Formats: sequence, C-alpha cells, structure tokens
Amino acid sequence: MPKLTKAQRLLLEDASDECGTFCVHTYRTAKFLVSNGLAVWEGEDETSDWLNITPAGREFLQTQESGDD
Repeated sequence: MPKLTKAQRLLLEDASDECGTFCVHTYRTAKFLVSNGLAVWEGEDETSDWLNITPAGREFLQTQESGDD
C-alpha cells in the first residue's frame, strides 16, 4: 500500500463517513486516492464531486490504526 500524506489520510478518513464526502474532482489528493483504489467517485463518475471510500480504503485505515498502537 502507498504511504499517505497527512492531507491524503485526512481526506480518506472524511470519505469513510457513511455518506462519503464532498470533494472537487480535480483535487490531486483525491485523484491519488482514487488511482490507488482507496476511494471512488460517486457512481464511478470521474466528474462527480462526491468521494466514497472503498473496502480497500477501509482496510487501509484499519491497518494504519492498529499499527499506531
């Protein structure tokens, strides 16, 4: 898995909310998460401004949390 910057991790955490998060689709940080399979645009529409976490993204956050102990 890629190492995330603080901005990438925070955005992924925001996207992990049950509803996802609003994010402009041109934001490079979001594009990075999508290209690495950690998040997906709503409806898999690359012009959507709504970002949702993927199962791989949830797993990534869980492994990061357990590694922080």
